[in-house]
Amino acid sequence: MLLIVKGGGGEAVASDPNSEIDGTTTTAAGAGGATTTQAATNGTTVPPAQLAIIAANGSGITGLAGKTKTQLGDAGYTAVIATDATTDVPTSIVFFVPGFDKDAEAVAAVLGMPAARLAQMPDPSQVPVSAVGDVKVGVVLGPDAPNAAAPGATATTVAP
Repeated sequence: MLLIVKGGGGEAVASDPNSEIDGTTTTAAGAGGATTTQAATNGTTVPPAQLAIIAANGSGITGLAGKTKTQLGDAGYTAVIATDATTDVPTSIVFFVPGFDKDAEAVAAVLGMPAARLAQMPDPSQVPVSAVGDVKVGVVLGPDAPNAAAPGATATTVAP
């Protein structure tokens, strides 16, 4: 059993060995084992390594979901599934289930996507992936995804 008292006055108490208080998740190992504390930052719901994410390539650009999985993994998001979207999409979007909006914001920031690309996840049948499962954040990548350009490539804009 693990008891956490925070604030000296007993303001927050957790007796569950896997508890969160004020954004800090504490996980206790078995008897005699070490205790690990990992912070859920920026108002996020869970630490990055525990956030279930799907990165679906709807851009038509080979390998984009894999690149995105690597980029998220480098930032500590290790529970990422890379797959192809069931259809191509014109623009990238970051979906989130209710209550995981701050997590989605953090994921979008890692990917260099603006907050305007966040949206609450609609009915899972409306998300262009074969199965959503227990995913809390879904990144559907379009051709405008920040990491969609080939290494060394530059964008060219032609004025009308």
